[in-house]
Amino acid sequence: MNKVHHIGIIVKDLKKYHKIFRELGGRVSDVGYVSEFGAICLFIDFGNVKIELIKPHRKNKNSKHLSKFLKKYGEGLHHIAFKGKGSKKGALLDMFVDFNKPNKDNRILIETVEFKKKKDKKTKIDKFSELFIKEFNKNCKDFKMFAKGLKPIPIERLKRIIK
Repeated sequence: MNKVHHIGIIVKDLKKYHKIFRELGGRVSDVGYVSEFGAICLFIDFGNVKIELIKPHRKNKNSKHLSKFLKKYGEGLHHIAFKGKGSKKGALLDMFVDFNKPNKDNRILIETVEFKKKKDKKTKIDKFSELFIKEFNKNCKDFKMFAKGLKPIPIERLKRIIK
């Protein structure tokens, strides 16, 4: 049986929910941006499961689907993700995902998550992410850039910056 990797929760205010989950003992483990869906994703690790906070990035035209979902259903459960096979780029560098197609018989959105790169050797981007997350967990004031909207940095540019 596949294990639950994370539970996706769609929110309007990342800062508010980050604070709530941090007070419950969660720590930010990953931060990602999915340009295909126009979403800022914040993963909060509780040890046995992760919570993914998803905020549509209103400056990205691809966030229309998530914005409609948020308007129709409000903040709350968006999906449940299980470890499995993935073919589309996910929120993190080595994450690949697939989703089911909800219908009238099954209205629950289910995601399968696969990590295709081994994390044996840490890349410069991995080190950069670790430093960012460490600082992020220490001081929530850095969170303002996410609450206001994050401008994604292309991976190639990020590699040049941290060389």
